[in-house]
Amino acid sequence: MFAGWVLAATLLVNVLDCMATNDARVVAVPTPPAWPVSPYYNYWDNGTEYYNPTILAPKPTLSIIFVNASDRLIREIVFGVYAGDSLVTEVRDAGRFSPGAKIRHDLRLRAEVFPLPSGALRCVPLSVTS
Repeated sequence: MFAGWVLAATLLVNVLDCMATNDARVVAVPTPPAWPVSPYYNYWDNGTEYYNPTILAPKPTLSIIFVNASDRLIREIVFGVYAGDSLVTEVRDAGRFSPGAKIRHDLRLRAEVFPLPSGALRCVPLSVTS
């Protein structure tokens, strides 16, 4: 039963590209009153120096490109993210995906997903809701 369900979902959605990254993003930057003289030290208007580092935090992301290959509007897709033969996580993408539409989304992943097991990364549609 489950294998047929996944097969039906893969016929409705074609995944063109799937990539997981854990790049850092800036969560805090040095703030005025003056632009930084060095990467971490700024000066108040009165000349007093203060320390204000740029802070980076990990941003686990799944970048996926897929096409709605069905003749119906799709409202939700659940993708299984596989590394090699292991199911690493599942992600849900909701919206209004028109028939034939090519969609590129960046979806958030849990930080615990990284580091990924070895093997090729694949995104497989597990379920589709129209």
